[in-house]
Amino acid sequence: MSLLTRELVQKCKHTILTNKNVRIVLVDWMSEVCGQFHLRSQTFHNSVNILDRFLHEDVPLSDYQLAATAAMFISSKLLEITPPKLKDFVTVTNNTYTKDRLIAMEASILRALSWRVQPATVYDFVASWLEQEELGPIMNLLDTMAMHPLYGQHLPSEIASSAMSILHPGRVKGKVQACIDVMRTFLELPVLEKTYVQSLEEYNIYPTDLQSLHKYNKGMKHLHARLNQNGNKAVVPA
Repeated sequence: MSLLTRELVQKCKHTILTNKNVRIVLVDWMSEVCGQFHLRSQTFHNSVNILDRFLHEDVPLSDYQLAATAAMFISSKLLEITPPKLKDFVTVTNNTYTKDRLIAMEASILRALSWRVQPATVYDFVASWLEQEELGPIMNLLDTMAMHPLYGQHLPSEIASSAMSILHPGRVKGKVQACIDVMRTFLELPVLEKTYVQSLEEYNIYPTDLQSLHKYNKGMKHLHARLNQNGNKAVVPA
């Protein structure tokens, strides 16, 4: 299941739209903090994702900056080789919050999100489509887009695809055509046995988080290997 499902996006809309001006200022501040600490773009987008999902809970407006700080603290520990220390995040808030309050907010976020704090972000999708040296312009666009309320109302895959269609339209067309060609091979297959369909369903999940993406890729490799071994005829797995 996606960490940012369509249902959860709908839940987030009210909070984001009601406090959209606050969110713009808050995410802009998060961007500055990540820049000050030289954090990766992936860490920034992971932090914003955590924040958007957490704010649909009953969070007082006075705790928004604390929640944003805790989101960056969590993400940096997950994604950075040398993350900033706890005292650094306290300092960056001008000591508005104590270490104990920041730790308590971190625990609240982890409980509220059931520890699901490393979703597939826009960075993960774009990085899988482009070479590292090509990421600069599109990530600049996505970093700016993160401040817009619409960022929290769409799936990361939708936002990443939109950015790709603007800056790399030819690349998108090529990848979509390749996907279409693969799908056509399924339409040309004979009727599959029920047990084989069940095995496909185990893998045929929309890869909106990294774990599902890896499982999906593994399943597709397994399927293509079997088709190649049997002359593109579907067979029931042993």
